[in-house]
Amino acid sequence: MDTRKYLYSLLVLSVLIQVTATKYFACFPDLIIAAVVFTGIFYGLGRGFELGLAAGILRGIFSAETISVDVLILPAVGMISALLARMVYRHNPFVQMVITFVAVFMTVLFHTVYLNLIYGNDLNYLSVFAKSWRPIAATVFFSPFLFAFLKRSLKVES
Repeated sequence: MDTRKYLYSLLVLSVLIQVTATKYFACFPDLIIAAVVFTGIFYGLGRGFELGLAAGILRGIFSAETISVDVLILPAVGMISALLARMVYRHNPFVQMVITFVAVFMTVLFHTVYLNLIYGNDLNYLSVFAKSWRPIAATVFFSPFLFAFLKRSLKVES
């Protein structure tokens, strides 16, 4: 099967797992962002943008209000992940964690800015990060394990 089909299957599976599992666990990793970051790191700028756009559309379908911001943020996450991976050794687990942290931080920050600007909320940025530190930490610490599994499954070359 083509790599693109595997990546889209991974995306759909991660959306379904995330939609069902986040109800039951207090800190569950953001599998959608992890899939976009993995694609950006190991498949480059074009595929990172493409899967990020598809992920933004899928996430927007399952969330009520943030379809426009996710369609903008997740392709940027895929592209930034690809650009950061070009600067460092992408197979290092610590580097993967740092790139994932940048992606999650950027996503939470832009969602907060969006909610403040569009809906007139007065959300404090530090309080938003303080309330969402568990999923951020779970995503960051889970990413190297997920990436190692996906590299083996998709036969990504060094």
